[in-house]
Amino acid sequence: MIQGYIKAILITSLGLLIFQILFSCNSDRSRLPLDSSLSSRDMLDTNKSVSQNKSPNSKLLDKKSKAQWNNPVMNPMGTDIGRMVRGYFLVGDFDKMLHFVITPPCYSKNQITRILRKSSWGYSLKWNNVEWLDDHTFVLSYRTEKNKTFAVDQYIGRVINDTAKLILFPEKQDLFPYYGDESLDDLCK
Repeated sequence: MIQGYIKAILITSLGLLIFQILFSCNSDRSRLPLDSSLSSRDMLDTNKSVSQNKSPNSKLLDKKSKAQWNNPVMNPMGTDIGRMVRGYFLVGDFDKMLHFVITPPCYSKNQITRILRKSSWGYSLKWNNVEWLDDHTFVLSYRTEKNKTFAVDQYIGRVINDTAKLILFPEKQDLFPYYGDESLDDLCK
C-alpha cells in the first residue's frame, strides 16, 4: 500500500514538473514592456515587420479569421454564433440570447420570450460551412443530430452594428432553420 502511494506521488510530481517545463518555455517575461501606456495590442503584436509586408489579400483573410463579434464562425467566446445562441437558450438566458438574434419588429420582447420558453432546441449542432451573401448576410450550415439521425440545418444571419446575429422565425416550430423561401426583407409576413 505504501509503494502505491509513493508511485502516485512520483507520477504526480513528474507530471507537474513536465507541465511547468512546457509552459515556462513558451513565455519570456523578460521581454515584456514595463510601460503601462502601451496597449495590449502593442504588447501582443511582436511580428510588426512581418505583418507590414503582407499582401492585400492576406490582410482580408487575417481579418476574417480573427475572433471578432462580426465573425459568425469564431467570435470572442471561442465558438460560432449558432452554438453560442443555443447555449444561452439551453440555460434560459433569453436576454443575452436576444442580443445575438434578429427578431421581427411586429413581435414584442415579451412575445418572443414566451415563444422561446415554449420551444425546444434539444439537438446538437456542429458548424460545417459559412456562405456569404450580399449586404452582410451569411448562411451557416450545421450538421445536426436528432434522435440518432444526422441531418443538415442552415441558419441565416446578418452582421448588424459590427455584430453577427441570427434571424429568428417565430412562426416556425424550429425557430432558426432557413429553407430559402422566407422573406428576409419583411420578417413579419
